[in-house]
Amino acid sequence: MDYYLILAQTVFYAVFSLAILIFTIALGIVAYYLIIISRHLRKIAENLDGTSEEIKEYLHELLGSISKLPLISLLFKHKPWPREEADAPEDRRKQSRSVKRQRSES
Repeated sequence: MDYYLILAQTVFYAVFSLAILIFTIALGIVAYYLIIISRHLRKIAENLDGTSEEIKEYLHELLGSISKLPLISLLFKHKPWPREEADAPEDRRKQSRSVKRQRSES
């Protein structure tokens, strides 16, 4: 009877050790691929930083040209896209001050 108990314990420890070994190897493989993925994501982020300014300028021009269409401004009842004012808020303040001065003078 003691023989079966010793055999059961030995099998249990062997299986448990093998499971820990497999789990550790799988964890190492997952860590390796996560490192590779993070390197690729860093490269993608660096590429996007360079192109984001170009895309921003292109979308700004596109919105400006679309909002100048008479049908769009008629349907949505808004002024054309203020490209120059959006780039320089100080100029907008100066323009509004000059308009106020002109109104107060007249």
